[in-house]
Amino acid sequence: MSSPSEQTMKQTLFRTGVALMMTCGFALQAQAQEAPTRAQRVAELANLEQAGYNPTESSPAYPSDLSAAEQKVAARNGVTRVADGAPVGTPPSGTVQR
Repeated sequence: MSSPSEQTMKQTLFRTGVALMMTCGFALQAQAQEAPTRAQRVAELANLEQAGYNPTESSPAYPSDLSAAEQKVAARNGVTRVADGAPVGTPPSGTVQR
């Protein structure tokens, strides 16, 4: 039978291991969701402009004209969209489709 100090040590090691695994999981998740670079944003904007979106123009149809340009870019790239407008089949956040 284990002594109380051995049980306490085992519990401490177990808790430390669990905490370490959780920390690594969070770090990997954060790394996978890196913010897009400036070059990626510029490329995304260029694709939207090619699809007819003009960001400098003050438009009363602002959200819909941007959405229409996004849909054109998605269609050009072979990406479908679901009812709420979320892209389906797009690469992970932070990547740009060409």
